[in-house]
Amino acid sequence: MLVVENLHDVAGLDALEDLNFLLRQLPPGCALVLTSRTETTLTGVQEAKLTGRLQQLGACELAFSQPEIAALDLRLTPADVLQIWNLTEGWPALVRLMVLALDSAAPPDLRTLSLDDDLAGYLFAEAFARQDARTQHVLRVASVPEVVSADLAVGLSGDPGAGAVLQGAVDRSGLVSRWQQQEGAWYRLHPLLRSYLHHELVRHDRQAERDAQEMTARWLSEAGLHLAAVRHAVASRNADLQDEIVRVAGPRLINAGEAGLLLDVLRPSATLAGSGRTWSCLMRGAALLDLGRVEEAAGALYPFTAAQPGSTSSSPELDAAWWAAEVHLRRRHGSFPQAVELLRPVATEDPDLRLLLAVQRGSTLLRQREWDAAQTELDVGVELARGLGRPAALIDSLTFRSALHSARSEIGQTTADAREAIQIADYHGWGSSPRMSYAHLNSAWGAWQELNDGLARWHADRAAALLEPAAEPTIALAVRGMNLALRLSVHSAARDVVLLHEALVDHTAHDLGPITILHMGLIDARQSLVHRRYDRIEDVLRVIRERVGDCGELVLVEALLCQKQGRDSEALELLRGLEDGSRPMATAVSSVEALTRIATLEPDAHVAVTTASRALRLAARLHAYRPLVDAGTPFADLLRGGRGRWGDGEQVVDRVLGHNPAPEQPQSALTPRELHLLRELPRPETTEELAATLFVSINTVKTHQRNLYRKLGVSSRRAAVTEARRLGYL
Repeated sequence: MLVVENLHDVAGLDALEDLNFLLRQLPPGCALVLTSRTETTLTGVQEAKLTGRLQQLGACELAFSQPEIAALDLRLTPADVLQIWNLTEGWPALVRLMVLALDSAAPPDLRTLSLDDDLAGYLFAEAFARQDARTQHVLRVASVPEVVSADLAVGLSGDPGAGAVLQGAVDRSGLVSRWQQQEGAWYRLHPLLRSYLHHELVRHDRQAERDAQEMTARWLSEAGLHLAAVRHAVASRNADLQDEIVRVAGPRLINAGEAGLLLDVLRPSATLAGSGRTWSCLMRGAALLDLGRVEEAAGALYPFTAAQPGSTSSSPELDAAWWAAEVHLRRRHGSFPQAVELLRPVATEDPDLRLLLAVQRGSTLLRQREWDAAQTELDVGVELARGLGRPAALIDSLTFRSALHSARSEIGQTTADAREAIQIADYHGWGSSPRMSYAHLNSAWGAWQELNDGLARWHADRAAALLEPAAEPTIALAVRGMNLALRLSVHSAARDVVLLHEALVDHTAHDLGPITILHMGLIDARQSLVHRRYDRIEDVLRVIRERVGDCGELVLVEALLCQKQGRDSEALELLRGLEDGSRPMATAVSSVEALTRIATLEPDAHVAVTTASRALRLAARLHAYRPLVDAGTPFADLLRGGRGRWGDGEQVVDRVLGHNPAPEQPQSALTPRELHLLRELPRPETTEELAATLFVSINTVKTHQRNLYRKLGVSSRRAAVTEARRLGYL
């Protein structure tokens, strides 16, 4: 075996040529071992690599893994192993020294061990002292940033040749390496060496260390490395510089989805109100809001909010940031009217601040049904987020725009925007983030309207699983209502109907979105009618009237009640009254349902078919097929009987008729004969008199009476009347 050690020291051309000749002429029984701190330029070595005759072990292969560190000493806990690995990155000699330290008279606590301890001096002091003054100075200041470029090293040291000094350290030692994750000449010091050198810099000249932190913060900010810039600005303990850096970095980091990393740097001690830290305080609150930590955000923003900086500030950027944070906070609390009061026009040339504002303004205007204004803001948000490369803001903009399309009954666009938001989140590893609950909710709603029940259930389950405790009340209710609606579409259980009704009525103290109220209210009304709970219809009408206003959906609910009670002509008259536009529908999906009801009630067959065709065309344009299914068997029979006459609507008819039928009415539902008998029971008439009044036999009356008592769960006539009044039958 031939061993050539320290090959990096071979520089003479003649020697290199001789080595190349030797490599090519090695006899078959001879093995060759080369060691070098740098990549060799020997052509013979490169040829051996290409032909597969060379096995190469680099720093990564030689470093200890965490399981290997654990095997060195069984006393090491998993936390100890992780601490050692983080400090040494598996460097074998350093790992061994740290493990041997456990055998000392006073073994260190490895969880708190730092390179300010004696171990650092043992490892590096002698070697560092042997360097010339120039190299010592460059290495000290280069230890301030985690990675340092040649340009930054020149600026920090004032030495034009600082890059060459660092490159020389790379050639001489594996403790300084080239950093390949950035373009250009970047260098990285081993964590242990960097810790030791930084300690030496502080001990040698504390003011020089602060100056280096300030210069590093400014340099990194200009280079676009904003998180690192904030970290060094905080470390500089210069409050004015910190605020200057945070003003630029904060909105960018939040829009990019790095709010959690920003919070790790902007700890409460670094964001005390006053002392030149206005932006730091504000951006900490905005970051907390982005992560859903609403109460903490309210506390962080309180000193700043109490001073009302937005009303007196001469800085448009500060105004924009404050309005965005305050609107977000109030929206999170469900206080949409108060949030709308803050939507003043604020001019800012900072695109990231404009993006923050667009998301908050758009989402708030959406809840107030100012749809055109919301569309403008959210379109701006999507465009800016795409152009700036801000994935978190893009997800939020797409999610809220998806909700806007849902409010406008544009189901196809609802699904498209929600799907893109989910894909972006999955790509960045945020698929399980609570912020994705709303996107999954919108996807569930779109899939449900398109009769893709399986996909709707999957998205609804994801929305419920990801829902955070601090979610907006309207989103929380919508997620709950969506899951209940999906359960009811499979099995119309009385308990689920009660839960849906309570979810709608019990949350009216919150400032819920009107579209959520409408969707849940109509589902509640239909299910309450199936279960003959007419008393709940008044609750539904009241909630819609209070939260949405005088809309066509109120008439639709009243018509559904009339139809259920057998007053078909009255129901048809109410629905026809909607066609003059005096009481417009709040959502186009409701218009589809109104048309289906008119078609099933219309006595004129030609008019019924014409109305059904209108319903089919509108449903196809919106991708909203659910109302066609909800219309039940009468409308399905109308569609089936008109086969071949629906023109372009035939595909929609196939889709509707091929869908699983809606759940049948519960067994407790009363037949028209039983309902007619029930209305006669309060009168003081005998069974014989009832039979005469109803023009049936006494046995028929007794049969209907037994069925009636069984369905109402009673055993006497008086109890039947009492229960019927409670359920709204009388």
